[in-house]
Amino acid sequence: MASVVGSHNGDLYNLELSHAGPPPVAGLVLCVTDLGATFQRDTSEVQACRGDVVASGGWKTHILGDKSAEISAEGHIRMGNTWNSHTLFGALDTDQIMDFELYPIDETGTQIVGGQLTAGKCFISNLELTFPNDDIAAYSLTLMVQGKPTSTIIA
Repeated sequence: MASVVGSHNGDLYNLELSHAGPPPVAGLVLCVTDLGATFQRDTSEVQACRGDVVASGGWKTHILGDKSAEISAEGHIRMGNTWNSHTLFGALDTDQIMDFELYPIDETGTQIVGGQLTAGKCFISNLELTFPNDDIAAYSLTLMVQGKPTSTIIA
């Protein structure tokens, strides 16, 4: 797995992506300046009869639906390394599901014992590359999580 290093409340985080291929996705290491995860659940409003509305005091009722999650990351692209704009586009272009792991690290890149490790399957659903004059090239991407991610405490 490759690493994306980010910062959250002073802590460093790795976002590792891997895919066996074809083509293989490995060495995807990015300089992250912003990293986030969103978890959500769909809902459907229950259509109640007038008597039910009166009995509930006018409060709506909902049925819980499907859950979903996505991870967003932004940062700088270091041209010439194994993780560059070509590697990012290749990861988007695979049209296949990748593995991900998201976890806190210390200054040496080692997982922090007691930290939360979130892992699962994903694909890149959005990729933006910018190449400004006299500035660092940058990326912004969104990973759509496939299925239920796991969450464990790092031992």
